[in-house]
Amino acid sequence: MIAHKPVVKLKTDKVEYRVADDVDSKTLTVLDMLRKVPMVTVDGRDNITVNGSSQFLVYVDGRPNQMISRSPSKVLRGMPASNIQRIEVITNPGAKYDAEGVGGVLNIITKKARRIKREEYYGSSHTTAGNNRWGQDLSFGLVNGNWTLDASLMGEYEYTAHNPINNSVSHLGINKFDEKSDMDSRSSMPFSMGEVSIGYQIDTVSAVHLSMTGSYMGFSDKGISNFTYLGQKYGNGLALSALADTRFKMGSFDGSADYQRFFGAEADGSMTFTYQYSTAPVTNKILYRYLGDSKVQDYGFADIDILQKERSDNHNLLGDFVLPMCEWLKLNSGFKYTQEKGRGESFTQTRNLGALYAEAELEKAWFSSKIGLRREQTWQDSKYNNESGKDFKTHGGVFAPSVVITFSFSESQKLGASYNVRIRRPEINELDPFQSSTDPFTVSYGNPNLDLERTHNLSVDYILNTNRVQMNVTLSHSIANDGIMQYSFKKDGIVNTTYGNIVRSRLTALNTYLSASLTAKTRLFLNSQALYIDLRSNELSATNSGWSFNSNLSLQQTLPAKFKLTTSLEYMSKEHTLQGWQTGMQLLTGSLSKSICDDRWNFALSATTGLGHGGDIVWRSYTETSDFVSDYNYIFSSQSITLGVTYTFGGMRKEKPEMPEIQGGGMRRRR
Repeated sequence: MIAHKPVVKLKTDKVEYRVADDVDSKTLTVLDMLRKVPMVTVDGRDNITVNGSSQFLVYVDGRPNQMISRSPSKVLRGMPASNIQRIEVITNPGAKYDAEGVGGVLNIITKKARRIKREEYYGSSHTTAGNNRWGQDLSFGLVNGNWTLDASLMGEYEYTAHNPINNSVSHLGINKFDEKSDMDSRSSMPFSMGEVSIGYQIDTVSAVHLSMTGSYMGFSDKGISNFTYLGQKYGNGLALSALADTRFKMGSFDGSADYQRFFGAEADGSMTFTYQYSTAPVTNKILYRYLGDSKVQDYGFADIDILQKERSDNHNLLGDFVLPMCEWLKLNSGFKYTQEKGRGESFTQTRNLGALYAEAELEKAWFSSKIGLRREQTWQDSKYNNESGKDFKTHGGVFAPSVVITFSFSESQKLGASYNVRIRRPEINELDPFQSSTDPFTVSYGNPNLDLERTHNLSVDYILNTNRVQMNVTLSHSIANDGIMQYSFKKDGIVNTTYGNIVRSRLTALNTYLSASLTAKTRLFLNSQALYIDLRSNELSATNSGWSFNSNLSLQQTLPAKFKLTTSLEYMSKEHTLQGWQTGMQLLTGSLSKSICDDRWNFALSATTGLGHGGDIVWRSYTETSDFVSDYNYIFSSQSITLGVTYTFGGMRKEKPEMPEIQGGGMRRRR
């Protein structure tokens, strides 16, 4: 008899990874766990892609989360996995979800969203300590009559002593010259977050829920940058050094209020109303102070002290309705109104968005389908804070259809197909024309004329679920003719970096997930992706295409005395960009865990190292145009060892009327 509990649940429109059932969650962060999740990849610089796209939405407990969606890598890198119940990768979002997010939706379900029956109070304490990271997390829940309370507090601190970076740029054309730079810095990243939520069951069919979340994340990177310039007026070489200090701060506050009521003889119908508020101020500070060279000003160099402040405020009002028509047919509909206000250094943007959706779900013994249509209309007003541009207003709408069809050949085999249209709206930093530069030869800025990006996605899925084997194979193809991309060009001897709707892309991907029980105590996992991308831009007269591969192979073994050992080998190949390529990585991780005292206490020891380069990850980005060639190298120390200790507690209570389970922005009635 195979005793393994599956950590992955496969469906045609989404994949669920049960983080709480993975022993590595006791010591790793959410970003680390994403390396194991099907349809998700994390590269050597912690950039996340979902279903082959870096554009996706992040939800927490079924609600849009602006803080994480804005900077997913930074926030999830500081968030402990021990506080997460599961991660849902919704690759084929229905009409209910926002049309944004080309790659789909990551829905992170926290443990506070999971009601524990028959317990009056419950909670946990989790401590991690390692050579480059430490953290403490506390959570507590209480059920008392018709009331529920959940609260959590977490803090993480990550640091690295050495971050070597070197970069070379060869300027081509009539005035040729070369510039080289290197830097070895130390960095730190504190992260803290507190949450509290309260639920009240009004009667047997209705309930309300309130929640508040506050967070803070910082990043500091300090070091000495060395620059060398050769050719042109610099002759045999000009050498400069500068003190570099980069700091990033982001705070956020999120609040929400939900009301849900069930109706119908079987309580299968429901209506849910939700209000959400989110605010997130961001501060970027860049400081360069040149050291000890009187020639600095003669060559046009000057100390740099840049302070950029951004802030976004969001109000969301949502209504969702579920109406069962019969045993096999259900209708869903709803609306959403959003007001977003973003402030940058150069301008302020107000965006109002209205959306309506309708969706039909049909489910028979061997066939199921979900067909929906979403209409979104946007009104945008942009006003400049100075004379850098002219105020303008825009408005427009988009239809976003979605279709998911699933055929069940047996209880263990399914075949599905899907189609949807997803969009990407430009972010405030991509629109802001404020110019940022750290030397006389480069400048970066946004493009206020950006339009939204539309992507058509098609996919076919095969799912196999047996006692010994789980397998999911997905073949997908995405088409975009107005893709937003950051690009560089040379003008008046200066390399300009900005954004534009300049890319026509075609992306074909084959994703494979396999989980097999080799014995009662041994299980094998494989998560892999083969991807072919074709990128073209008429504006830049540039084309590039090619294959890339990545895979994560894991082995889980139960040892004597119920010790659990997990080892993982991750491989990522070179990836192609419009103007060049970037390298991949190889990573080896292992963990050993043991639970005692009826699983009240858990101890887990984990270690990570890169393969080659002395255990470090060497990330290289190469860009080549007709005007310049850039070669950027970043070395990340991936060697780490971490100890995690978790204590859980809970008290029994008498039987009481069940509370609706809070999930997906509302409350779900238990049966």
